[in-house]
Amino acid sequence: MRAIKDQGKTNPTKTMTITLGTPANLLAFPHSQSSHFVPHLFNGYTPEARIQVRVEDAREGRCTSTGDPHITTFDNRFPNNYAHGDFVLYASTSRNFEVQSRHWHCNSVTCNCGVAVREDNDIIIIDMCQSEYGFAHPTVSYKTADGKPLSRAVTVDRDTNGKKYKVSTPSGAYVVAEARSTHMQITVHAPRVDFEHTEGLCGFWDGDPSNDLRMRDGSLSPRHTWWDKEFSEEWR
Repeated sequence: MRAIKDQGKTNPTKTMTITLGTPANLLAFPHSQSSHFVPHLFNGYTPEARIQVRVEDAREGRCTSTGDPHITTFDNRFPNNYAHGDFVLYASTSRNFEVQSRHWHCNSVTCNCGVAVREDNDIIIIDMCQSEYGFAHPTVSYKTADGKPLSRAVTVDRDTNGKKYKVSTPSGAYVVAEARSTHMQITVHAPRVDFEHTEGLCGFWDGDPSNDLRMRDGSLSPRHTWWDKEFSEEWR
């Protein structure tokens, strides 16, 4: 068993043994009644076995886009994107995964008003771009590339205030969108499988911030003091 994340903490690798069975010194397994929600495959059966579980910390990437918008890349570089429209925030170059952000006008600048997350056939959209500015109210919708229902492993969680959403995908990637009155803060978390396989405004994730502003052809964008315009336009 490999841990996708561990609350941002690094722990040594651990190994533990789980003993199943009903010897005299062990408690018998309780068995709940079957339900139509979860098929109870082992109803009335208690396995007798020892299972060794090895838990390892795995690398996780984190990128944020907030404000007007200020971006912190996976490797902690800080490009700005003040343009209006839709942009690739983070895409995997090794699998079918992508996160797009949408910017609307915030007075004299722009800021996030929506985010779309796609993994394979599943697409989740959190949108407040249709709200009145200053009174943002996000809505959630989904679609699939093949017209079928969402995969069961895709989940969307919302806090009690209805302002913060978490989209989780089967790969371990997840996106947190938090609605403010005028903008949305977006935080994306990349699983280890995407290390050295990312592109978009969140940069090329390899531990080296100097090559984060990578264009589609692999070249590096010019660096500017206040707006990385060429880099922003490349990922429109």
